[in-house]
Amino acid sequence: MVARGPALKVRGPTEEELTQAKSFFWKVAGVVAAFILVVVGISGPVYAFTLVSCVSTRNCYVGSLLISINASCKEGTKDGRSETLLHGDTCTLQCGPGLEGSVPMLQCDDGVARGQEGLRCQLPNVPTGILPVVATLASGAVTEGSKQTACYRAQYLQCQAAPGGASILVKLPDMTKGACDDLFAECRILNPAFSFTEHVQSAVALAYAENRDNKTLRDIAALDPGTCTLGCFVELVPEDKLVAYENALFEATEAAAAMQTFPGVQNDDTGSACDVLPGPACVNVRGSCNAGDDGDYYKHPLCVTGIPQWSTVDTSRRIRYDGIAERGQSGKWLLEAGANVLESGYGEESARQPSFNPLPVFGGSIWNFKCHIRPSIDSSYIIYRNLVLELMECSCTAEQDCNGHGITVGSKVSGANCKCICEKNFAGDNCEIPLCQAPGVINALSPSCKEGPFLYPGTRCTPACRPGFLPSKPFFTCATDGSSVIGGIFECSSGGKDMASLAGNAEEYGGATTTAFPKCTEKDCLYRGRATGERRLDGSCICECLPGYSGNQCRDQLGNCTAPLTKDILNGALSTCLEGQKINKICTARCAEGYYGLPAILECQGTALVPSKFRCFGGKPVSQTWCEMMQSVTIAMSVVCFLALFTACCCFQRHSKRKWTAWFTGVQLIEQSKDDLGHFNVVRSDNRPDKHSRLPTRIMALQHEVDMLALEDAGNTSFDMPFGQQALENQPRSRLPLEESSKDPSSYRQPGSLRQLGDGSKEVWGDEVDIPRYDSKVSHPVSITSAGGFLQMQLPDAFPAGGWSSNALVPSPRLRKGREVVLSSVPGRPELDGARGWLIEFRNRTGLWQVDLEGAELLDVPESCLDEATTVAVPGIPFADREVKKLVDTAWLVKSRDLEKQIDKSRKKKQAKFAGAANQAQEARQASLLKVIEETADERDQLEDVMLQALRVGDGEGMRGAISRSNELLKDLVDAPPTVTAGFRRLLETAESRLEQHDERERTRASKREYEERVAKGDAADWKMTSKEFWRHAAECAPERVQAGLKAKLSVFLRSTDGMRSSILHHACREACTDEVGSDTARRRLEVVMLLLDAKANADAVDFKDRTALDLAIA
Repeated sequence: MVARGPALKVRGPTEEELTQAKSFFWKVAGVVAAFILVVVGISGPVYAFTLVSCVSTRNCYVGSLLISINASCKEGTKDGRSETLLHGDTCTLQCGPGLEGSVPMLQCDDGVARGQEGLRCQLPNVPTGILPVVATLASGAVTEGSKQTACYRAQYLQCQAAPGGASILVKLPDMTKGACDDLFAECRILNPAFSFTEHVQSAVALAYAENRDNKTLRDIAALDPGTCTLGCFVELVPEDKLVAYENALFEATEAAAAMQTFPGVQNDDTGSACDVLPGPACVNVRGSCNAGDDGDYYKHPLCVTGIPQWSTVDTSRRIRYDGIAERGQSGKWLLEAGANVLESGYGEESARQPSFNPLPVFGGSIWNFKCHIRPSIDSSYIIYRNLVLELMECSCTAEQDCNGHGITVGSKVSGANCKCICEKNFAGDNCEIPLCQAPGVINALSPSCKEGPFLYPGTRCTPACRPGFLPSKPFFTCATDGSSVIGGIFECSSGGKDMASLAGNAEEYGGATTTAFPKCTEKDCLYRGRATGERRLDGSCICECLPGYSGNQCRDQLGNCTAPLTKDILNGALSTCLEGQKINKICTARCAEGYYGLPAILECQGTALVPSKFRCFGGKPVSQTWCEMMQSVTIAMSVVCFLALFTACCCFQRHSKRKWTAWFTGVQLIEQSKDDLGHFNVVRSDNRPDKHSRLPTRIMALQHEVDMLALEDAGNTSFDMPFGQQALENQPRSRLPLEESSKDPSSYRQPGSLRQLGDGSKEVWGDEVDIPRYDSKVSHPVSITSAGGFLQMQLPDAFPAGGWSSNALVPSPRLRKGREVVLSSVPGRPELDGARGWLIEFRNRTGLWQVDLEGAELLDVPESCLDEATTVAVPGIPFADREVKKLVDTAWLVKSRDLEKQIDKSRKKKQAKFAGAANQAQEARQASLLKVIEETADERDQLEDVMLQALRVGDGEGMRGAISRSNELLKDLVDAPPTVTAGFRRLLETAESRLEQHDERERTRASKREYEERVAKGDAADWKMTSKEFWRHAAECAPERVQAGLKAKLSVFLRSTDGMRSSILHHACREACTDEVGSDTARRRLEVVMLLLDAKANADAVDFKDRTALDLAIA
């Protein structure tokens, strides 16, 4: 037998354990989810703006760019050069000795070096002299009065400026530039304190300068040409430099042999007329305050007053000796501009050296400068300053003569004989032309361009690929600045047949040759220029192109094209062409950032671009788009995480159990508790001694006894007497009815309760029922009506006024709403006695009626002060004893209203009467106007035809008469509706506008004819006359034309260019000997000669045969 024990029972988890396990699981899941949300919410923005940053930080490779301009970075490596710049780094440009960069630094911005456009090393600009500070008005300065006496009044003024400051001595309006300069010269003679002048043009003068044909502006500008300011300033010079300058000036004046200290003084071998006189062949000037003065000055073959002179290569400036004693009192050596180096005349003075030696003081010395400065278009300065000017030995320098891109060969001892050996990527006489270097391309020949390793700006590069490879593009163009090849780097790819194989074995029939290049002719310049005879490295001829052509061999024709408009180029840059708005040769397409233009080059042919427009392709790269999308996704995830955490915190937080408190309703305490279902319901109402009623005391005073009686009749309630006592502690607590205090309380009988009354009416006495506030001593019956649980008491007519105490409940009103009443004995308003009104509303809380006093005022009045209008009581008498008096007369209000109505009616009647008369006058005027319109209809049509015909043929006089008659006609139709005269007025305004234009043109033509007549008579300047015509008129004895030329400021000091060196007086007197005595020709010739002499023509000037004009006249 097998003994079997009791079966083993395995107990499973209970329901409570399962619930706890599930709760634990969800708690752990919630913690993990919250942790993930917090991590994602915090790390999302960090990931979006750091790890997934869309801002590229590529490096900039500036090594080749710096090598091309022979510069380096100060922040570079040990050798002073930096090949690569990180994103955000800067490179402070450092050029060779004596040079400075066109920009101070380069900054790397995502692979682009900001500032590389037009980067070059250049000579530093010499700052021009300007006023040290803003000038201030000196005390006693001349600012008004006559201009002729201004210098006389300012001759004793002193410069009141501090060192480094400026002071204004004279400031006068309405002066021209020439008059201002003349006034400055005059004032400097009387008062040497004057050291600068400034002329600022007026706004009208500037406007007239832009539009010379506007006669109105001319007349206004003549009245207000500008403001002239004269003043002085004090140089701020350190004491040591001042002493050094004074010593140098003393030595320069006393040392006659100062020229021996200058190196190369005996190197003058020009063989000219000044060969026997000492002086260097070239002088380098530095330190002038006038732009263009600095540079090399070469010794000129001709002398001035027997002393050598030095001039620039273009003869625009020279250094000469002033041989006139009157002009050279402040120094003999003069630096001037605009003078003829072949004559001894004077140009515009720039500086004067206070030296009287036959040679200037070389090296650094003080010069008295007359600085001409024009800081803006409307102002100009002339400042006298003492500055150090250096006259140094000339030498060939790579920076000055080769623009820093080559090696100089030669010297300037005997002239401008410097030659430049340019670097391989520059060309030109002075290495001023940057060349494009052929790019390095895989599978391409070396060089990769068939034209050679370097290309001139604007020329094409034809790709040269190895046999078996073809270029990706047919050609590329070198940029105008030589910086790069436009169009990108080409590729040589396989897949096509080499063009060289098409030639077969043609090379076997030819070979190398050593035949010299033929001479360059105009044919090589395409008959668009002159061949210079030289050739470039590629063998092409160098040409001097005619105007309108440029480029290699004058192949490019300069056009006059306009760049495409930005609105016509989708995704285009603000300036669509790299070359600017006006295009002469090519337009390099410019697009917005991230886009490229196709075609990249537009050619200017005549006045149109070929093709006329380009298109911009490209946009944001895929990497940037993906990056921005990832940023948006991460930011959105962070926002979602934040909202999820916020929602979880709001929804799953633990709330404390709600606690309910008791509250009062009236004097009743209401408490709450849970019922069996767990909801909150009202379960009981109770009063507690520690709670007080929230009702106002005045209400409790009126209701306390009624409430206590009601509570006593309520039966078994939970009313707590101490609470009632505490709530009503300040009120009388005796029970009604009230008796004499002397009576025995035992004589009181229990009054009946009001609740014992059934429905219906009953007349009771005061001692039969307990009525609140009713005095039972007064034996008057009270009618009580009980219905539906409500009681209504009706007092008898003889009820005494004191039957209710002041604190009694408000009884029902005896009056009804809407009744007309009369006021009497209103407290504080005696003026209302006898006034009438209507009852609006009875206020139960206050026991007062709201009365409308004749619509003028709303007033709350006690019922005791009101009586119905049918029965007016005398105030102050009890109601039972009142006698009916005569009604108060308030009819005056009604009469007043009736009078007002009559006045309004009369006023309206008068208005209607006057309105009828006005309408009749209006109808009469309207009829008269219609009659005038009908009578003038034909005349208006006729005037319209006349004005239209005059407009077609341009008849000004006919139009003038029609306009005059039309204006008179419109005066009669001034009140006519617009539909009648609108078209006629429009045509009239058009005619008046055209007539005004016609008159303006006629005035312009008349003014032009008048000017031409005045020019022909010699009364006005002929600004179109040339010097050649001026000399011809002098030879033809035309005094009127000569006078017109003199008024046009034509020079009388020029000499002929035919080698005769004759003056204009020689031409005027050449045929004088052939004139008959007393003839008209002789008289006119004499007038011409007198005019020329009055114009300061040199009567002693001699020609190449040493003959004066008088010698020719009497020969």
